[in-house]
Amino acid sequence: DPTDQNKVYVGGIDLFSGVFNPATNNFAWEQISKWSNNPALGVLPVPLVHADQHAFVFHPTNADQAIMGNDGGVYFASSLSTASSSTTAIASRNKDYNVTQYYYGTIGQNIAVEDIGGGTQDNGSPFAFAAAAGANSFDELFGGDGAYTQLDKDNDYGIASFPGNTHFFFALPDTPTSPSYFIVNEGNNGSFINTAALDEVNDVFFSDATISGSPPTFRLAMFRNIKTNELTITRNNLTNALLDESMTAMKVSPFGGSNSNVFIGLLNGKLLKLTKAESFLRQWSEITGPSFVGSISDIELGNSEQEIFVTMHNFGVVSLWYTADGGATWQNKEGNLPDIPVKAVLKNPLNNVEVILGTALGVWRTQNFTDASPVWVQSQNGMKDVTVIDLDLRTSDNTVLAATHGRGLFTGVFSTTLSIDDKELANNNIKIFPTVTSGEVNIVSNTSFGKTDVRVYTLSGQEVFRQNMNLNFGTTNQIQLQGLSSGLYFIKLKGESFSKVQKLIIRR
Repeated sequence: DPTDQNKVYVGGIDLFSGVFNPATNNFAWEQISKWSNNPALGVLPVPLVHADQHAFVFHPTNADQAIMGNDGGVYFASSLSTASSSTTAIASRNKDYNVTQYYYGTIGQNIAVEDIGGGTQDNGSPFAFAAAAGANSFDELFGGDGAYTQLDKDNDYGIASFPGNTHFFFALPDTPTSPSYFIVNEGNNGSFINTAALDEVNDVFFSDATISGSPPTFRLAMFRNIKTNELTITRNNLTNALLDESMTAMKVSPFGGSNSNVFIGLLNGKLLKLTKAESFLRQWSEITGPSFVGSISDIELGNSEQEIFVTMHNFGVVSLWYTADGGATWQNKEGNLPDIPVKAVLKNPLNNVEVILGTALGVWRTQNFTDASPVWVQSQNGMKDVTVIDLDLRTSDNTVLAATHGRGLFTGVFSTTLSIDDKELANNNIKIFPTVTSGEVNIVSNTSFGKTDVRVYTLSGQEVFRQNMNLNFGTTNQIQLQGLSSGLYFIKLKGESFSKVQKLIIRR
């Protein structure tokens, strides 16, 4: 206290004030804040202040007032002298103060309603349902430290996490009566911010279930039947000699169909591929590049499982590797990127030469990725130089969510740089018919476009069909949509050099 040398304030998990008595050579302490109303603290008549104190500054002319900084942001004490007996003496001052540190971020696939959220450092798993541009109010679904989060592609459930191998299912829309339960609750297994991934096609969840010890037991846990209730969940612990270090990145392929194919990055730089994970025919293989050095931070796929992007956390190493042949050969794509840790990568699905990175210095972008040495530039309007630790893509409209470790969540949109000629070529040479159908749709091309991704969306942007095909001159390809309800849909064709969207009416 600047006006009383015998009075001090101490911040640990909570805040305390102490008065020193020179006659007895002792301090008399009082607690002046509490981080929760749990049973041990609920009866204390002190202000509710976020845990873990870091800073304390007195008002320059009033020693009874102060500003505190903690894991929950900024708090203002209007009356320190009454804080031990007044629940309103200290209050939050975080309006529009955007400093949340995310570990993971997720965006829902419904373009009509923007649902975003993530797992944070000591601020739980906050979500904003129906978010708008600018600062939003978030609901903290779960407290403490958050970690892996994911909203599934159909927007009917989400996954949130606590430290360790502790992961939680919650149904959407999130209401007080919505089902929610632990998929797994093993805080002592896995890593503190645990690596995990969701197979959104088959609703299979994977997580690091490593048991610590000397030596550790490295395990990949697989959970099926996660959508009904906790009693229906089946678990398999998968081990293999190749799995010999902590898991630092995980990606489930969207191209596996009824199979769960999982790519796993390890702390020692190994890249593993597990195919048919849910089957007795599962196969483990190592596809590590011969020059990989560092710890793998992210794994993403391009147009197929042959096209793989791998990033590294570390300084002094090649931060980005790429393969177009499933890992048989690898290309260094660092180019002119500064020597900074790279945390995440995404390819623009509309433009094969554009790739973005989440780094310790914001988002970086290249528009010549296919060159031997891509040119990278910062691309972070409004975000500034903050660590971008995760990137998530809403495939229905190519919106990108960037989760930062210090400035909250940002969104941007991938766009195409196709020339007018490319667009006209696709529109004039690809025919999709009939446009009113009971389910069978023909796709004919007068030009060879090669590998093409076909997707069908509802009016709300929900993806309801996906198929890959080779679109070549003179061939007729068919897709079957008999499983869809009557109504209006959009069919989108996307290849390496074109994109075409057309309306479809399903009529029974």
